[in-house]
Amino acid sequence: MFLYLARHGEPLSVDLDPRRPLSKRGLRDVRRVGEFLAGGGDVRVERIFHSPKQRALETAQALAEYVNPPDSVLEAEGLLPMDAPSDWAYKVSQTRGASPIYGSSGVASALRKV
Repeated sequence: MFLYLARHGEPLSVDLDPRRPLSKRGLRDVRRVGEFLAGGGDVRVERIFHSPKQRALETAQALAEYVNPPDSVLEAEGLLPMDAPSDWAYKVSQTRGASPIYGSSGVASALRKV
């Protein structure tokens, strides 16, 4: 199994939109990553997990347009900045296939060690 960890694209400032969706630049950057992954041919993604944050959902959906995960894009608990990364260590150990996970940088840092 391969696990791909990524952080969401650049969001708008809280002054422009308190939900902090992706900025134009953030969406463009995510699409560039999607194009790169789709162009490689060797990247197969089974599912994409994301946090409840708007920017994480938008990042996951944009990437899914390029990697076409058969199990879709799924919102998952435990991916917010204050969540314990140890919960995902177990989930990852039980997962087959490749799954990008979009959440806080703390979760991503901890999962790199799994």
